[in-house]
Amino acid sequence: MWTVSSTRWTRPALRSSLALQPTLFQHGLRGCILTFSLLLLEAPLSMAAERVIVALVDHVKGHPSVIGYQLNNETKPYDTSGPNVQAAFVQWMRARHPDLAVLNKEFGLDYWSNRINRWEDLPSVNGSINASLSSAFAEFQRGLVTDYFAWQASLVRRHARPDQFLTHNFDLDWRGYFYGIQPEVNHFAAARALDIAGIDIYHPTQDHLTGTEIAFGGDLARSIRGNVRERNHAFRECSLSERTL
Repeated sequence: MWTVSSTRWTRPALRSSLALQPTLFQHGLRGCILTFSLLLLEAPLSMAAERVIVALVDHVKGHPSVIGYQLNNETKPYDTSGPNVQAAFVQWMRARHPDLAVLNKEFGLDYWSNRINRWEDLPSVNGSINASLSSAFAEFQRGLVTDYFAWQASLVRRHARPDQFLTHNFDLDWRGYFYGIQPEVNHFAAARALDIAGIDIYHPTQDHLTGTEIAFGGDLARSIRGNVRERNHAFRECSLSERTL
């Protein structure tokens, strides 16, 4: 469930479901109500989102021009790190590192006031100076994206026609244009829920166009879904407002 930016009238109603970030919340910021990472953590929100998704699919699935569905747009965790996400991260860590003594040793926490003696004492990862904790939290955030795709894909497939496909337009890292692996999403894990992996390539233009960025994006899109013989990838958004499938 994604919206370009939240409106003032939606923020009070969805206060607990806003994607809180380490940086200051800005009204009108694109993706600032990116609630997908909380769909699995907030039962009322997931139930409301499910009703919308089911109603939409049921309404259009019978039309012959509807051949598939795109789940969201360039989905990423967008640094979501509010209290709900922090609490879920603690549970995620406990499942992987049940022994706190081992955790303190392996994560470099066994000194001064950094030692964690109870799971309730695990601090917010926002602003953490511990690279091990920060890396683990980034892995957890990537997992939120993977879980979200699996949840929504399963829901859509239960209501879509058997011949309709699921896709998503993944994006790449950003350096003034798209290039390189997207560090916030495990594309290979997230794409398992899809039939076709789409890719957005906003590349340099005119004298700055080398073709390298387009070639890399295409190669990545072809490999995301693994060794699938049928068509398994598609170009989506491109520079100069080109749209190709």
